[in-house]
Amino acid sequence: MAEQYIAGREMTVGIVDGVALPVIEILPATAFYDFEAKYYRDDTRYVLDPEMPAGVLRDMRDATEAIYREIGLRDAARADFMIDERGAWFLEINSAPGMTTHSLVPKAARHRGTDMPELCGGFVRRALGRREALRTARALAEQT
Repeated sequence: MAEQYIAGREMTVGIVDGVALPVIEILPATAFYDFEAKYYRDDTRYVLDPEMPAGVLRDMRDATEAIYREIGLRDAARADFMIDERGAWFLEINSAPGMTTHSLVPKAARHRGTDMPELCGGFVRRALGRREALRTARALAEQT
């Protein structure tokens, strides 16, 4: 499968518990945002809430929330987009986004006011809630 090349600005939108986080523009110091630029280089820049028409930012956040919901994701994900003169192009959604010091979901959450312990604590609380709901459902099923 081949995809059309889209020259433009690289953006990502994290999402936690169904709510889109601030948009991040990725500005690598090298030609491409490759493995080195993503995980090892300290000169890759990340611009939170980049300047662009408000409608484009809203469209990316809305698309991220809709895709997350429609394919049944939970907890956290990250959607990638390219922006050109025609608007935002959805590329992919990552259902297991990174949680390192270089990772983008924690950066966006921190920009919104949620630090890493609070972010991860929320994941744990939701997982425990799902486990408890499953136990309750199983117990009710055994009673019938």
